[in-house]
Amino acid sequence: MFRLSRSAAEEAKRSSDPMKGLLRHELMENLRMLMNGLSMRERQIFEAHFFSELSPSEIATLFGMTTANVYNLLSRSRVKVQKERIRVSIRNYVQQRAETGQKRVHILRAPHI
Repeated sequence: MFRLSRSAAEEAKRSSDPMKGLLRHELMENLRMLMNGLSMRERQIFEAHFFSELSPSEIATLFGMTTANVYNLLSRSRVKVQKERIRVSIRNYVQQRAETGQKRVHILRAPHI
């Protein structure tokens, strides 16, 4: 993650389009936020698989674990990241509604049966 954010910063400096750099920075911040729910070991394995593109057998060798454990950790990490993404999306939605002065709660009408 550190390597990605450093390369994003370097690319932003080289790019003549400031919007592109800003979007890349925002993407890195969002990724960092989504990975907050992972433990240090889960984060290291997640980053090794998705960012360094190591295979599960390479990760197992690197961390001294079985390939089955790597698959389990990756699966649990994906679920945690998805839940965090949903939580962040809901928080952003509520915050946006509050900033625009809309009601915090929207009560639906009873269905006509």
